[in-house]
Order: sequence, then structure tokens, then C-alpha cells
Amino acid sequence: MTPEKVAYALHLLGEPDRTMTSIAKLLGVSRSTLYTALPELQAAKRGLRRAGRRPRPATAGLPARAADG
Repeated sequence: MTPEKVAYALHLLGEPDRTMTSIAKLLGVSRSTLYTALPELQAAKRGLRRAGRRPRPATAGLPARAADG
């Protein structure tokens, strides 16, 4: 990946609705390519796995929506 794509991927990761899959599709690369280009994300993923936890979804920590009507 080019440095520009890496920078753009990092920018997109800051958006709460973005997933690694959606970013990879947008950039035209695989998720594994993103993790290779962004090793700090791979380290965080390994750390969660070692702690016996799964990565939280992007919506974790947001208040639950009130039921409509």
C-alpha cells in the first residue's frame, strides 16, 4: 500500500461506522493487507485475543437507542 492509502485508512478508522472490511473494499485491498500495513492494529488484535476478549464492535460504548413509538 502507498503511504497515501495508509494515511487514508487511518483517517477512515477514526469514523465510528467504518469497519476494516469496508475500508479494505474502498481502498481495493484485502483486510490482511490492511493489518500488514497497519501493524499497530494487528498488535491490538493479538492483545485482545490473549486477554480472552473479542474486539468490540464499532458501536460498543454508544448509548442504546430508545424504542420507537
